[in-house]
Amino acid sequence: MKVQEKKETVYIQIPTFGDPALEAAALIAIEKHSDSRSIIVDVRGNGGGSTPQRLLAKLMETPYHIWRESTPESIGIFRSWGAENGELAWSQTFSPTEDRYRGQVYILIDGGCGSACEDFVAPFKETHRGIIIGEPTWGSTGQPINTDLGNGMSLAVSTKRGSFFDGSQFEGIGITPDVEVHVSAEDLATARDPMLDKAYLMIQETNGHR
Repeated sequence: MKVQEKKETVYIQIPTFGDPALEAAALIAIEKHSDSRSIIVDVRGNGGGSTPQRLLAKLMETPYHIWRESTPESIGIFRSWGAENGELAWSQTFSPTEDRYRGQVYILIDGGCGSACEDFVAPFKETHRGIIIGEPTWGSTGQPINTDLGNGMSLAVSTKRGSFFDGSQFEGIGITPDVEVHVSAEDLATARDPMLDKAYLMIQETNGHR
């Protein structure tokens, strides 16, 4: 994990949620810089792991959801009556902590953000807590059952369908940023980071800095 401080803004890069120590380190960094005006959380290339519930509760301002989840419902007697099979759907409401961070939040995303990384980003999209910058995320979830097919190939079959809390489609689409910024070949060749540059520019404009 990478943490940097620049002009009242803290930059936190979290490469994976597969290591609980990284979520813990992010929480410590936020607590340490709780008086900072802005925080940038960079989850580009974060392929997931475990949903960072403690980190979300620290950054959210209002109650939030992660997904609306559903699975096919098949009831034998209904089928015998010729009724269509239904669907079981559920969602859960979470609350922020009392000592939550109250400054501005900016989230950097790209197509490498998937699974638990998207669990992390989705509440920001739902509640408009902060600004999401970058490219659409992966668009994949579902608590898959994994099977190794050999020869370096594997098959993952989803056990549930995830959608945004309002029911709009997520799988195969991903989470779209509020501000779309793309990385060009020239950016890569010159080690420029237009997404991070955009976040700092927006923070400067918002806070009246020149």
